[in-house]
Amino acid sequence: MVPALDVIVVSYQIPKILATCLRSLLTNSVPPFELYIVDNASSEEVREVISVFERDSPRVHATFLSENIGYGKAGNIGISQGNSPFVALLNND
Repeated sequence: MVPALDVIVVSYQIPKILATCLRSLLTNSVPPFELYIVDNASSEEVREVISVFERDSPRVHATFLSENIGYGKAGNIGISQGNSPFVALLNND
């Protein structure tokens, strides 16, 4: 089944804000949606936060970039990974 919505979050640093965003999204949103997180070469701490959410939820898909390519390009990577007819590009703050 194709999800009704793909949610794209581009992350770069700030692990506490990212974790709050992801937790809120996953606990307060109504499925069906898929969540694509594209990390723009953050620290290991941020990558671990993302990995926990990906491990704990089958709706979460993470891509870890080796260099910061900017918000727009990273967002486009996330969009290209989904297959829903609707996309929401969400800032984590």
